[in-house]
Amino acid sequence: MKSKVIRRLRILDFDSECRPMHYSEFRPESQITGIAWSWIGEDTIHCALLKPDLSNEREMIEQFLAELRQADIVTGHYIRRHDLPLLVDHAARLGLDFPSMLRVQDTKTDLKRFNGLGQSQENLAATFGLLEEKHHMTGALWRQANTLTKEGMAGTRKRVVDDVAQHIALREELINRGLLSPPRMWYP
Repeated sequence: MKSKVIRRLRILDFDSECRPMHYSEFRPESQITGIAWSWIGEDTIHCALLKPDLSNEREMIEQFLAELRQADIVTGHYIRRHDLPLLVDHAARLGLDFPSMLRVQDTKTDLKRFNGLGQSQENLAATFGLLEEKHHMTGALWRQANTLTKEGMAGTRKRVVDDVAQHIALREELINRGLLSPPRMWYP
């Protein structure tokens, strides 16, 4: 009799930051300036940042897509309508393959319906008393970050890494409270 091998699902938690580039055909185009990710159950949060000369853009996207392809489930906050479509745009522009489908659990779009409670990641984390904080950036700090200066990119790094740390805690809290729907398929 054969024994079954059961393995843990690999769940990839991620966030991206971007800067506006231009408007074409009445829609904005953005450029990813930073991506952070962590595997649920691991302590390390990885981060890739765009260099000021843009020389590592392709490498940054390829590096993250390699991780994404290993995931059984991908999770983040508002990733179905922001981060994943943004990655698809970058992959298409750079001639990179993007997975044809992903199992996604989005803590904004898969949140159980309720009224009167703000659904931003920062608000939900504060509402549930989570200790992990989101790095708040003002318009002036975003302008600095979007110039890709050393100081600005330090802010981007802090923002994107803190977002992943806070999101990991938020997702766990939402699951424990029964407020998050199960993962579902997402097609680019």
